[in-house]
Amino acid sequence: MAGTLDHHPGIRILSLDGGDNRCLSQVELLREYMQRLEIDSSPTPPCDHFHSIVAVGTASLIAVLIGVLGLSIDEAAEAFIRICKDVYPTTENITPEVRSQYLETAISKLLRSRGIAEDAKLNGDVHLTSCKVSLGYMSAAGIGRWRSFRNYDSRQFSYNPTIVQAVKVAMAVPGVFAPVFIGSELMQEKLVSAVPAIINPTLEAIKEARDSYLNQKISLILSLGSGKGALASDSYSLNAATQQAETTADDLQRRFGNLLIYFRLSVDRGLEHAIPSNSRGFGLIRTHTVSYLSYTTNESTLDSSLRASQVASNTTIKHLVGQAVEQCGSASAGLPPLSPFFIARDEPISRIVAGIFGDKKAGLRTVVLSGLGGSGKTQLVIHFARENMNRFRHIFFIDGSSRDSIKNGLLSQLGSCDPQFKGRDIPDITSALCTPSPYLTTEWLIILDNVDAPEIKVLEFIPLCDHGAIIITTRRHLIDGLSPGDHIHLGVMSPKESVDALIASAFNSDEELPERHREVALEIVTQLGMLPVAITGCYINKQQCLHEYLDRLRNNRQRILQYHTAQRDQLRYNHGVYAAFDTTMDVLPARALRFLGILSFFHYTDIPRRLFSIAASSDFKYERHNLLERDQEMTESAAVLRNILCPNDEWDESALDELLDVMQSYSIVSLVSLPSTVVLRFHPLFHSWANDRLVTGERGKFKAAAIRLLACGTHNNNYDIWEQLEAHIIGFVDCFEEIHVNDREAFIDVLRIEGRAAWSLRQTEAIYQKIRVTHGGDENVPTSRALLQFARVCGTAGDAQREETLTRQVVTIRRRVCGSTDLETMHATFHLACVLQKHGTPSRLKEAKLLLLEALRVRRTHLGPQHYLICDTLIVLGQAHNSLLEFTLAQPLLEEAVESLTDLLGRRHIKTTTAMRALAYCYLRQGKPKADALYQEIVESRQSAVGERHLTTLYALSSVAETTFHKGRFVEAEAEWRKVYDGVRDLLGPQHSDTLYALHFLALSVYQQQRFEEAEALLREEVEARVATMGSKHELTILAKRCLKHCIKVARGQHSGSGSILSKLGKLFSL
Repeated sequence: MAGTLDHHPGIRILSLDGGDNRCLSQVELLREYMQRLEIDSSPTPPCDHFHSIVAVGTASLIAVLIGVLGLSIDEAAEAFIRICKDVYPTTENITPEVRSQYLETAISKLLRSRGIAEDAKLNGDVHLTSCKVSLGYMSAAGIGRWRSFRNYDSRQFSYNPTIVQAVKVAMAVPGVFAPVFIGSELMQEKLVSAVPAIINPTLEAIKEARDSYLNQKISLILSLGSGKGALASDSYSLNAATQQAETTADDLQRRFGNLLIYFRLSVDRGLEHAIPSNSRGFGLIRTHTVSYLSYTTNESTLDSSLRASQVASNTTIKHLVGQAVEQCGSASAGLPPLSPFFIARDEPISRIVAGIFGDKKAGLRTVVLSGLGGSGKTQLVIHFARENMNRFRHIFFIDGSSRDSIKNGLLSQLGSCDPQFKGRDIPDITSALCTPSPYLTTEWLIILDNVDAPEIKVLEFIPLCDHGAIIITTRRHLIDGLSPGDHIHLGVMSPKESVDALIASAFNSDEELPERHREVALEIVTQLGMLPVAITGCYINKQQCLHEYLDRLRNNRQRILQYHTAQRDQLRYNHGVYAAFDTTMDVLPARALRFLGILSFFHYTDIPRRLFSIAASSDFKYERHNLLERDQEMTESAAVLRNILCPNDEWDESALDELLDVMQSYSIVSLVSLPSTVVLRFHPLFHSWANDRLVTGERGKFKAAAIRLLACGTHNNNYDIWEQLEAHIIGFVDCFEEIHVNDREAFIDVLRIEGRAAWSLRQTEAIYQKIRVTHGGDENVPTSRALLQFARVCGTAGDAQREETLTRQVVTIRRRVCGSTDLETMHATFHLACVLQKHGTPSRLKEAKLLLLEALRVRRTHLGPQHYLICDTLIVLGQAHNSLLEFTLAQPLLEEAVESLTDLLGRRHIKTTTAMRALAYCYLRQGKPKADALYQEIVESRQSAVGERHLTTLYALSSVAETTFHKGRFVEAEAEWRKVYDGVRDLLGPQHSDTLYALHFLALSVYQQQRFEEAEALLREEVEARVATMGSKHELTILAKRCLKHCIKVARGQHSGSGSILSKLGKLFSL
C-alpha cells in the first residue's frame, strides 16, 4: 500500500460530479492534470496524490477505479469505457433492472481481471491505496439527505457493502438503474444514487474531510464537473440537475475563490452531443475536453490548481466549515433585498469587482457608480454585495440622500455592530472606521446610495485609512473628484439583458416561452431604451398585456410610465420610470429645467450643439423665407431663448457650457462627437418625462422656442448640420399647419433635401396658394417667393420641365415688379441658370452662362467684394464654363470662389470643398499637376469633417478615382472605386444612378487588369440595374450594354483585350 500521502504538507480533495458515460471528461481532465504534475515534479498515480476523493453517480465508478483499485489514468479510462459500453448498449432498449445486472457483471469482470474477489468489501478487503474514497447515496424513502459508503473507518455510521454493491447504489439514478436493497434480511433498506438531489458533492467532500482532517491545512479542493448534458435520465429535469451543480460551484467560488484553494473545471459545451456507448461519442468527449482546456482561462485554472497542490495554505477544514458561514451571516445585515426581476449585467459588475478587489488595489478602495435615475445602480450594488458577502465582515448600506441621512445611518449601524461605539458626529465615525476593534474589523464595505444632492461633501465621510471599501451610487457624473480611475458610468442594458429582464418581470412561470414572445419583448425594450426601471416595472405582468403594451404606450405614454410599484425594501423611493426621474426636479437649476423643457420638443438624440451658437448669432430671429409678416410670437420665442442661453444679455459660449455641465453631472445628457459636429443625446424615456412634466402654460411657450431654434439653423451656410436637423423637424410634421409659413418653408427645404420630395411638393403648393390669396395674386414679391419655392420642389420631385416653366414665370414677374437689377430678380435669375445647367445641352448652357454673368454683375454691385451669394454664382458660372470646355474662363472664377469661401466659411466647409472640386476638375482637364493635390485635399477635408462614409466624401473620392483611372493606374483605381461603390451602395441603394456610375468604373478598372470574367460579372450587374431603373432604351443603358458586349467577346477570345473602346465609353458617363 502506498504511504506517500502522509508526508504531504496540505490536504488535497477531489470532488467528482455525477453524470453518465460523459463522466469520461473527468478522466480526461485528470489525465491532463496528472501529466502536468509528472512534468513539474515526478510521476504519481492519482491515489497517491489526492487524500480524499468524493463522488456521486457514474463518477463513483471513476473514484473506485483510481482511489480504491489504484489504477493509473490510462487504465482507469480503458476500464471506464469498457464498462460503459457494456452498461449502455446502443442496440437495445433495456429496463433499469437489466441495466443494473449488466453493471454488476461488468464490475465483477473487472475485479476478477485485477485478482480481486467479486465479493470484496469496499472497506477492509482491498488495501491497494491510502486514499480515502466516499461514494454518495440516499435512501429511496427519504431522497434529499446525503449518505456515504467509505473505504475507511468513520465516526459516522455507514454500510460496508461490497465494491460491486457500492458502485451499483452510487450509480442507481432512478429511471436508469434499479434501486438496490442493502442490509440484513430483517432490516433491508432501498437505496438509490444521490444524483437527483446532489449532483455536485463538493460541500459534502468538505464535510467528509472534517472527520479525518479537521485541523489540517488544505492545499487543494479540485471540483470536476461532468459537463453540460451529462445525465441520461428522463425521470427528472436534466436542466435542473445541471443548474444545481453550477449553482453550487458558483456559491463555492464566491465563498472560497479568494482563498486560492478551490478550483472548478467542467467541460461546458459539446458533451450533450456525445451518444452513450457510441465509440464516436467517446472520441467526441475527449475532443471537446481537449478543446475546453485550450481556452486560456481554463488552462490557467488547471495550472493554478497544480501550484496550489504543492503548498499548504493557511486555511483549515475547520475554517471552511465554520468561519465562512459566520462571516456571511454578519455581512448581510441591513442589505435590502434584490428585486425579484434583477438581471445580472456582466460588464459593470466586473468593473465594480475590479475596482474593489483588483490586484493593484491597496488601502481604502472607492468606486463611484453614476447613471441616470432608473438605470439600476442600486440593484447592481446590492447584487455585488450579496455575491461577495464572504469577503466582508461588515456591510453598511446607507441612504445617501442628505448629509444627515449619511451621518445618522452610519452612527446607527456602527453602534449596532460595535457595542463599545459611542460616537455622535462625523469625526467619531471616521475614527471608528480607521481603528479596528474586536467587533469592527478592517473588512468593511460602506454603500452610500443615491448621493445626488450637490451640497453633500462626501469627502468628510471618507476615513483616512489603508483598509475597507466604499461604493457610492449617484446621478452626478463627478463627486468631489473621487476615484477618477474607478468611476463607472452605468448606461442602459444590452438587448439580451433587457429581453431577459422583461420576460422575468412579465411572466411568473419558468416554462419555455414561444419565440414570438421574445420578439415582441425585443420591440418593447427597444422602445423603452433598455432602461432597467422601465423594463422591470411589472405593468405588463399585472395587466397581462405583452402584445398590447406598445399600442398602450403610444396611446397613453404618460399614464403608463407614471405607473410605479411598491416593493418591500428599505429604499426610500417609488419603483417606477417617472418616479425615478422626478427627483431630478429638486437638483436642477431653474434655467436648466427651462432649457430641458425646450429640448423635450426635439428628438431625443443628435441635437447639434452648434445650433445654439448659430441661433444666437442672429439674436434668435433668422428667417430663411419671408412670405408673411410675423406676429408677437417670434419676438416672445426669441426672448425665451435669450433669457436661457444669454443670461447676461449677450451670447457667451460659457453660459451654454454651464447648462450642459450641470445636465451632464446628473447623467441627463451625453455629448457625443460625430465627424462633423458635437451632438446632445438623451435617454428616450427621460426625454419623454421632460416633456410630460410640463404644465399647460409652459408647453406652448417651450414648443414655440424649439421651433424658433430649428428655424435658425436652416441657413444655407449651415447645410452641414441639416442631417441632424431632419429628425427634429419631422417631430413637428403632425402639427405642421400650426407653424408659421415662413418657418414651414424653411423646414421643407431641409426635408426636401433629405428625400421627402412628394410630401414637400404638396406642402409648398398649399403654401403658395395661401400666400397668393393673402397678397391678392402673383404680381408681388412674397407670392413670387412662394412660387419659386414650389418650382424648386417640382425639380426635386423629378418634374424638370415644370420647374423651368415656373422659374421663368418668377423671373418675368420680378423683372416687372422689382426691376432687372434688383437682388430679388437676380435670385430668381440665378435659380433659372441652375435649372438650365442641369439639362447640360450646349444651348441651355450658353443661356445659363449669360444669366449667371448678369447675376454676378448685379450681386457684386449690391453685396460688395465678398459674399456667399457671390461665391455661389462664381461656382455655378465656373461649372458652366467647365461643361462648355472653356477651362481658361472657368479657372479664375473658381479660384476666386475658393479663396473667398475659405475666408468666409473656412477651408473644410462643404461650400468651399464644392468650389475646390470644380476647380480641381478644371485643373485636371488642362493637364495641370495641381489637380491631384487639390483632389486629395478635398477627400481628406471631407473625411475629417463628416467621416469616410459620408456621401460628400465619397463623391470627392470618386473624382480622385476617376483621375487615377484615366492616368492608367488601374490597381489604385480599383481600390478607390471599390470604396466609392461600397459606400454609395450602402447609403443610396444598389440601383441608384450614382451607385451604378461607381460600379461602371469599378468594372472598367478590373477589365484594364485583364480580369475579364470578373469585369463581365460587374458589367452584367450594371446593365440589369439600368434596365430595371431606366429602361432598355435609355442612353446610359445602351452604353452599358455596349461595354458588356465588348467584355464578353474579349473573355471568349473573340476580340483583343484592348481597353480603348471601354475607356472611350467610360468617359461618356457623368456623376
